[in-house]
Amino acid sequence: MKYIYLVIGMVCSLSVMAQNQTPEDFQLKALEALLEENRITQLEFNQSAAKIQYRQQQQEMEQFIQSRSLVVNRLGGTASISGTVTAVDPENISISLCTFNVYNCIAFTSTDASGDYSFNNIPADNYLVVANDDF
Repeated sequence: MKYIYLVIGMVCSLSVMAQNQTPEDFQLKALEALLEENRITQLEFNQSAAKIQYRQQQQEMEQFIQSRSLVVNRLGGTASISGTVTAVDPENISISLCTFNVYNCIAFTSTDASGDYSFNNIPADNYLVVANDDF
């Protein structure tokens, strides 16, 4: 079964170059075909599809982080970052300050009644500011 996936992956890579599909889309279609032909079980399909979708989400998140990164002075020392969240109710929105790896958040704060937040005396670096109102 692993060899089938390897062959499919190689064919996917070559075929995707000729078409305007992502490799993930092509892999999902190949899995659907294998499922229809009863060559894999529904469980194998679900597991493989979940892995493909997870990798795709990781790539999208990395692209988002790189496109939204805040460039801070690279000369060393410390820096400050501040801003305002515009929302219906901007008070108590959780704000995280993260490095390029979204799972490596180094500071946390909440907005005040006006939606303002700030991070002071942080190392000068590139950061991603994440606002989350899921309280």
